[in-house]
Amino acid sequence: MADTFDAALTIALTVGGWIVATLVTVWNLRSAHRKEMEDQRAHEDTLLIFRPLRKEMEAILADEHQMSWGGILWSPSEEYRDMMHRGLLRPPRHDILRHEIEVLEDLHRKHSSRYTEFSNARTEAIPKVLQKAEVQLVGGAKTPLLSFVPLGPEDNELLSALAGNQEKWLEKFKRAQASAGNRGTAADWRTLTPTPGEMFSEAMASTSDSRAAYQNSANTLLGQAKKIRGMVDEAIREAA
Repeated sequence: MADTFDAALTIALTVGGWIVATLVTVWNLRSAHRKEMEDQRAHEDTLLIFRPLRKEMEAILADEHQMSWGGILWSPSEEYRDMMHRGLLRPPRHDILRHEIEVLEDLHRKHSSRYTEFSNARTEAIPKVLQKAEVQLVGGAKTPLLSFVPLGPEDNELLSALAGNQEKWLEKFKRAQASAGNRGTAADWRTLTPTPGEMFSEAMASTSDSRAAYQNSANTLLGQAKKIRGMVDEAIREAA
């Protein structure tokens, strides 16, 4: 009887060992497959999402120079638009990143609005100050400045100068006066009133609120782009 029990126990232990070994093998195979799938997904995320997003954030940050003349920051690339259209950030694993992108796009809409307001304010300010200006004719009476020089709100140099560059404004006036002189216009530019500097100050004052709102929106947008760049840099490192 004892021999029979021992034999049965041996068989049971042997079969049990086979079952455990089989389960371990299956578990290992499933774990290896899951790891392979995760690695593949991480590679695809890096290729299709993280690197394109990093490139897009770099493009936004490279636009910082636009602020020196009051230009708009960020024109979304076709690659970015396609990524958003395809919904690559919809999976739950991208919830945090998707939220930050939504914040970025909202800030861009606000920045675009502030840019338009600043642009409109400059377009209105320039003719107001120019129409007040007069200059003395040589041996004659004072006459409107605009009868001598073709300056107006369509002039990109004057518009960009109102982002805060008085030197650019003054240089434009110098060239305009020189051009008028070359055409034989007889005016004593020393009598120009208000002076170019005074006109600049008045135009700057009338656009100060819209300029501040524009600059604040631009800086906020740049800050969000830096935040997202840091997030995707970390994601790229983790996926490597």
